[in-house]
Amino acid sequence: MSTPVSLACSRLQRVLQQHLLLARRLLRLSQEQNLALVANEVASITRLEIEQRNVLVQQEALEPERELATQELAKVLGINTHSTLTDFVKHLPMAEQRLFTQLRRELLKAQEDLKRLKEQNLRLLQSAIDFIQFSMESITRTVFKPNRYGTNLATM
Repeated sequence: MSTPVSLACSRLQRVLQQHLLLARRLLRLSQEQNLALVANEVASITRLEIEQRNVLVQQEALEPERELATQELAKVLGINTHSTLTDFVKHLPMAEQRLFTQLRRELLKAQEDLKRLKEQNLRLLQSAIDFIQFSMESITRTVFKPNRYGTNLATM
């Protein structure tokens, strides 16, 4: 027979696992985007950006459900509804403690990996922008440089 605590844990676990799946999908898309940036595959970059936005929309849609599951578990445990996952874990049976600790670790790792890839992708984009700017300035300088053909530079 399921207890109120186990039911609330199951609900929160399901939502967090969905968040983790979406985070991993976002990570895969970011890795593909990294390769597309290096290869300068504009169509792929655009497609991946759209897919990433869709994943983010799905994550945002899950947020109210996560908040509700968190509040439900807090109520059942008799603790503050604004507690962190680490705070919740302290009040759970050992099996759930291990499960939620593992889920937390995996979510934090995915978040860390995403942050690292985002920073790398931003550096790649900045490098491309810098190159374009340098190229445009070089072309512009050459085009607008006064023409000195046939002029004796010694008399100038």
